[in-house]
Amino acid sequence: MIKNGFIDALTTAVLTMSDDEVMACLRIAHEEHESRKTRRQSSVKGTLAKGDEVYFEHSDRGRIDGTVKKVKYKKAIIHTSTGNWDVPFHMLHKA
Repeated sequence: MIKNGFIDALTTAVLTMSDDEVMACLRIAHEEHESRKTRRQSSVKGTLAKGDEVYFEHSDRGRIDGTVKKVKYKKAIIHTSTGNWDVPFHMLHKA
């Protein structure tokens, strides 16, 4: 987990909030997360082409490297040593 002064201050603030205030903060954080994901998704999609070397982080397997096999509307099919993966653009990084 990230530890810095801002996170510590946020933790303290959340502990003093009412339930309604906590829910409002969660909505704000969720909306910002979705906005960033959408921006990242559209910026990555524009730079991907068949044959590009990419990687993504898997929760259990760690970093997985592969090659773009096909670019679809919201995801790309990535060919890896363990098979083909259907990966959302916001999870992909150019290698």
